[in-house]
Amino acid sequence: MEKKITSFVPFSDKESLDRTVKSLKDSGVTAGIYIVAGSDSEPDYKDPEVTYMKSGGFASTAAVKKMAETAASEYILVYTKLFPLDLGKFALKRMIQVCMNVNAGMVYSDYFENKDNQLSPHPLIDYLEGSLRDDFNFGSVILYKTSAFRDACKTMDQEFRFAGLYDLRLKISQNHPVAHLLRCFTLKQNTIRANQVKSSSIMSIPGTGRFRSRWKKPVPTTLKKLMAG
Repeated sequence: MEKKITSFVPFSDKESLDRTVKSLKDSGVTAGIYIVAGSDSEPDYKDPEVTYMKSGGFASTAAVKKMAETAASEYILVYTKLFPLDLGKFALKRMIQVCMNVNAGMVYSDYFENKDNQLSPHPLIDYLEGSLRDDFNFGSVILYKTSAFRDACKTMDQEFRFAGLYDLRLKISQNHPVAHLLRCFTLKQNTIRANQVKSSSIMSIPGTGRFRSRWKKPVPTTLKKLMAG
């Protein structure tokens, strides 16, 4: 799969950034990595394949619009946490495939968290039309279709310091499907790995062995295989 994702991550300590950047590079689908830093920050992280983007705040409207202007790929990944991100080998490829197959504007996922060798599930709520609140938990890794991301930014007529990402998700959800992947990742000691893919936008029909799409589109064979595996 060609490199289709431009990734945006918040500025953090060097050790966390090292692991996050390596994970994104190792995914095989990352076309560019941007570290979003505050306008008064003086980042000293050195990597020729990483670019700094200064803004008034990671979740601000200004930062979101800069992401839209900067991305030159088909998809945008936004990682919102400061601790290290360690993606499984096929995690982003699976998110891309589901996004393509259901024509979603954004994809988010459940995960398991491992603390002190104790696994605890972190299931997220299915998004339903009209249910988006400013405290709705989409998790820390969200994949957006770049065209939907840019269209949403064009309609932003207010500047928010902390609610830019919420405003983005709200506007995308008004015009595009939102896919929720069940048990797609494991968060293990600040590590996220691919596990199992299903989608709340793709629903099984009880007793039939068949599937239907919440968005009234046929479920592609490739996605059925993912769901069955």
